Amino acid sequence: MGHSPALADHLVVPKRFDSIQGLRAWAMVLVFSFHLHQYIQAMWPNPVSGAILACGGLGTNMFLAISGCFIYRSVSCRPVPYGDYLARRFWRLYPVYACMVVAYLSVEILLQTGRLGLQGDSSDVRVMVSNLLLLPVFVGAPTILDSCWTMAYIAAFSVVAPLLVRGMRGWS
Repeated sequence: MGHSPALADHLVVPKRFDSIQGLRAWAMVLVFSFHLHQYIQAMWPNPVSGAILACGGLGTNMFLAISGCFIYRSVSCRPVPYGDYLARRFWRLYPVYACMVVAYLSVEILLQTGRLGLQGDSSDVRVMVSNLLLLPVFVGAPTILDSCWTMAYIAAFSVVAPLLVRGMRGWS
C-alpha cells in the first residue's frame, strides 16, 4: 500500500499575509488620520470630524487585534526563547517610540507651548521617565504623546502574550 499523506503535508503556511498586511496598513492610516485631525480641527473646522474621530478608534482596535494575531502566530509556530522574543519586540517598537518622545520633548522645551502639560519643576522628571519607560498609564502619570498609553499596553501585551500562549499550549 502506498503512503497516504496527511492533510498537514499539503498545507503551506505563508510567511506573510499580504491581505492582512494591507488591512493593518489601513488601520495605521486611520490612526494617523485621527491624530492629524486633532491638529487640523483647531485651525480648520470641518463637517468630517465626527467620522474621522470614530475611525481613529476603529483603526486602533484593528491594529491591536491584527498585531496580537501575528504575535500569537509567531510564538505558536516558531518557539523562540522568551528573552530573544522580548529583545526582538523591543528593537522593533521602542526606538521609534523613544525618538518621538524625545522629539516632542525637544520641541516643547524649545517652543514652550504648554501642550505637553509639563509644570517646569521636578515633577516633569517623573513624567518624562515614566513615559520613556512606557509606564504612565500604570503609575498615573500624564502622557506626553497620545500614543503613550497604546504603546504601554502593547508593551505589556508583548510581555504577557507569549507566556499565555505557551501556557495554553501545555493544556492541550
